[in-house]
Amino acid sequence: PFTGAQLKRLGIALALCIRILGFLTSSVIVMAATGLIFELALSSKTVVRDLIVTVIFAVGMYALFTALGITFPKGILI
Repeated sequence: PFTGAQLKRLGIALALCIRILGFLTSSVIVMAATGLIFELALSSKTVVRDLIVTVIFAVGMYALFTALGITFPKGILI
């Protein structure tokens, strides 16, 4: 478990990532990292599969948000 100070630093880092990189890009990075952390057997095949699933999910999320008329917060990337 994280300590209070670690959670505070993590929150600040995530806020900066979202502000600098953009919502969608930072979401993709966090989703890919989470998938790789919880992967039981890391091999090149599973890493590629997880990254492909992450990209497909991001494209779907972007398409859904644009279809609903929701705009993403501005950043360097989307």
